[in-house]
Amino acid sequence: MFADESGCPRLVPIGDGIHRIVSCPRGRAGSGSKIGEKSPVTDHTNLNECFQNGKYANGTRVEYECNQFFRMRGSSSRTCKEDGQWTGERPDCEPECGRTVTPTTLSAGGRPAGTGKWPWQAAIYDIEKKLIICGAALIHKRWVLTAAHCITQDGTAKPRNRDVFLIYLGKHYRDDSQDDEFVQKKKAIDKPSDIPSPTHIRFKLINIILTDITHLPPRRLQPTEL
Repeated sequence: MFADESGCPRLVPIGDGIHRIVSCPRGRAGSGSKIGEKSPVTDHTNLNECFQNGKYANGTRVEYECNQFFRMRGSSSRTCKEDGQWTGERPDCEPECGRTVTPTTLSAGGRPAGTGKWPWQAAIYDIEKKLIICGAALIHKRWVLTAAHCITQDGTAKPRNRDVFLIYLGKHYRDDSQDDEFVQKKKAIDKPSDIPSPTHIRFKLINIILTDITHLPPRRLQPTEL
């Protein structure tokens, strides 16, 4: 039990990242150490010395870390003050759009892309035809962009039924099932919507629910591409 009733409230987890306790005053947790003695804690699940009775001990310091392909907006470190308040504000992890897994030089000679090097690449699978009919790009964790003709009825602007498509994310081999265990397959959750474009090319946005984009950073679109 803490030496007094002070302390800071439980921290709310951040999306697409984690927080870890890096130090806390062990003496405040009744461990027998001197009051205010600091002890490094590398595992954020080990809260015996830092978190009791629903509160963090004064002086506890936590650090935040974002998942791969996400960057932090805000302070990466917070400390529990004597008045029971945390320093700073809870940071956010936002997608790092358009970054490949490993930097590459300009392509030449049509060499095959390495597995996972273009993680935002998506594919439109036609359930009725049983084949991949078009490419697409993940531009947000809820949106995939593709050419309009890929999901409309032949020769018309009328969209086909959304239930006849699957969105493949993370797939590398077009005509091979060897990577299927790593592929996320999603259905559109509503009717695809048009996106304005100054060119003659029409695009469609497909709304999906993607719960894990740890290894799938969205692509950053430039204004000249639309």
